[in-house]
Amino acid sequence: MRKFAMVVIFTFLLYPLHASEMDVDQIIDKFANAVGGKENIAKVNAIVMTGKLKQGEVEYPVKITTKRPNKFRVEFSVQGKVGIQAFDGSTGWFYMPFLGDDAKPEKVPPHQVAVMKEQDFFYDGLVNYKNHGNKVEFLGEDEVEGTPVYKIKLIKPSGNEIVYFIDKDSFLLLKNEVSIKLPDGNTHKSTVILGDYKKVGDLMLNFYVEEKRGKNASVIEIDEYKINPTIDDKIFAFPENVEKTAN
Repeated sequence: MRKFAMVVIFTFLLYPLHASEMDVDQIIDKFANAVGGKENIAKVNAIVMTGKLKQGEVEYPVKITTKRPNKFRVEFSVQGKVGIQAFDGSTGWFYMPFLGDDAKPEKVPPHQVAVMKEQDFFYDGLVNYKNHGNKVEFLGEDEVEGTPVYKIKLIKPSGNEIVYFIDKDSFLLLKNEVSIKLPDGNTHKSTVILGDYKKVGDLMLNFYVEEKRGKNASVIEIDEYKINPTIDDKIFAFPENVEKTAN
């Protein structure tokens, strides 16, 4: 009888827990471990990504700078001019000089600022969802291009939602479905596909991002990550004049 019990225990240890045997927090913990562990995730305060933005047959150099808790700046070059979209934690703005000689930096409307404030820095909104007032639900299992995944819905205090598709084997994120409530009562939906994961220091990071919004799609192929570089917060702030927008 003792031998039988030992065999049962040993056999149980050989197999990973299935979703029915794991709660949502265990799946999130395994996701965090796959990325590099909560301790290493917490050490990341800033990230700079450089690569290529592709829209159809057109390709642009792109640089994305993010900093805790929700600051970001996206720069992309078109016809030798640098377009910028940025958020400093309270003010969102953009500058598109290639649209005309009279183009100036412009602030985004309040409802877009509200969405920017919810920007998730390096999965922190999921990994530490309780700290952000978010709620999570386990939606069961599914597939992403033939790969079995766990589905977890994250609900933000605003009511905006993100559904995460997490690889059942690697526990890396393969896909997001984002739903954002608009002032007119409609919902803006987008899908983000992630892939080409590589080790960068202690972290496992994706080098491929594809975003689909209705009939529109864009791809970012990341060439390089810089983790925790020194970043001046001034680059996120709304510029006093056009000359100060370049970085």
